[in-house]
Amino acid sequence: MNVTFRGEIYEAAAKNDLPGLISTFTYYGDQKNDDFMKELIERLQPYNGAIYFARLTCSEEELRRRVIDESRKKSYKMTSVEKLNEILTTTKVQAVIPEVIAQTLTIDNTSISPQAAALMIKEFYKL
Repeated sequence: MNVTFRGEIYEAAAKNDLPGLISTFTYYGDQKNDDFMKELIERLQPYNGAIYFARLTCSEEELRRRVIDESRKKSYKMTSVEKLNEILTTTKVQAVIPEVIAQTLTIDNTSISPQAAALMIKEFYKL
């Protein structure tokens, strides 16, 4: 999803006082991503909107197991261990959003359910 379109969606949600919006994206730890994060935060400020960042991680072994799961094909997600290995070795896909941009909760979800991770996010941010 391109940056402008995503920003418009977030802004519309804040402007219309939606109680919440959950979305995912991969942070690559570069200036482009930093600028995108700052822009999103700034776009929501006039509407008292807030973004709560959660970084979900798991072991590389678990990533390789998950990437080939059949459920990923339905949503056109990556399903290649070779491509995953390439990304892990050539990008900063496991980077953390700098604290000067935003607070980020990091959860290792190697051995916890999606529901448990969601509850951790809810409790951490008092949602």
